[in-house]
Amino acid sequence: MKVEFFVDWGYRHIYFNEKYLPTLCFDGRIDVQGGKLLEIKRLEFQEDRFGCHVLTPVLKPYDSTEWTSTVCNRYDGFAFSVEGDENTVIELNTVSVNGKFTLKELLNKKHLVFDLENPYLLAVMHVYMQKDEWYLAKQKPNEIRIKGESFSGAQNTFFGVNGVVVHCGKSAIATFDFCAQTDKEKQLIVEGAIRVIQSRNEQRDVPISGVADFEVLVNGNSVYRNSKYSCDWDHQSQHFEETFFSVPTTFLVDWKNQVEIINHDSQIVILTQMIRLFAKCLEHL
Repeated sequence: MKVEFFVDWGYRHIYFNEKYLPTLCFDGRIDVQGGKLLEIKRLEFQEDRFGCHVLTPVLKPYDSTEWTSTVCNRYDGFAFSVEGDENTVIELNTVSVNGKFTLKELLNKKHLVFDLENPYLLAVMHVYMQKDEWYLAKQKPNEIRIKGESFSGAQNTFFGVNGVVVHCGKSAIATFDFCAQTDKEKQLIVEGAIRVIQSRNEQRDVPISGVADFEVLVNGNSVYRNSKYSCDWDHQSQHFEETFFSVPTTFLVDWKNQVEIINHDSQIVILTQMIRLFAKCLEHL
C-alpha cells in the first residue's frame, strides 16, 4: 500500500523578538525498513505573523534522504510517500529529536508527536496524515459526512483546510446514502451544515473579504444560498465558516442522493471541507 504523510518541527512565538528565542538544529535523515521510499517533498512554510500553519506550506521536490534544517521561531519539514505494509518501519533521526514508528501505528493514530529531550523547549516533531480527520470531533450518531474529497473537482488546501475547490462559475458534485428510518408516529427532520473557506485565487490561499455567492442543491433542489459575510483576518488569514440550513425530507430519497455546490460568484473561490447532514425524529406526545 502507498501511504503519504507529513513531518514538521519547530515552534512559533509571535510576541517575542527572535534574538531572545532559541535556535534549534534538526539536521537529519529518514530510513525506511521493510518498504520503499517513493517521493520526498520539502515543506516551505510561508511567513505569517499568526503562526506558520495559517498559510498552506508550498511543497517543493527534494531528492535526498538527508537534510539540513536550522529553525528559530519558525517551522520546517517534509512530505513523504512510502510503499509498504503495516509492519514497515519509519525512522526519523535528527540532531534535536528522533522518531520511530510503523505504518500501522500511523494509520491507527493518524497523528504522532515526538518531544525533544529538553522539556522546557516548546519545539516538537509532528508526524501526521493531512487528508484524514484526526483533528476533527467524533462523528455524531445519525450524522452523514460528505467530505470534500468525495466531490468531483480539484482538491487543494487553503489556510490549512483540505477540501474541494469550486471555481467561479463552476460546480462540484458528490453522492451520499440516506435511509429514512421512521414511522407515522414520528416526524423526520433533516438539518445540514456546510464548511467553507474562501480565497481570491484558484490555486492557493489568498485572503478576500465578501459574501461568496454559492448555492447548495440536493437532488437538484436548492436548500441553501449563501448570504454570510466572511472576512480576512488582518489581511493574512481567512475565517473558516460553517453555516447551517434545513433540508426538506421531500427532497430526499432512500439510498443514493446527490448534492451539488454551485459557485455563482465571479471573484471569490470557495473550498468546501465537508457537508454534514443530521437526521432526527420529532416524537409527538
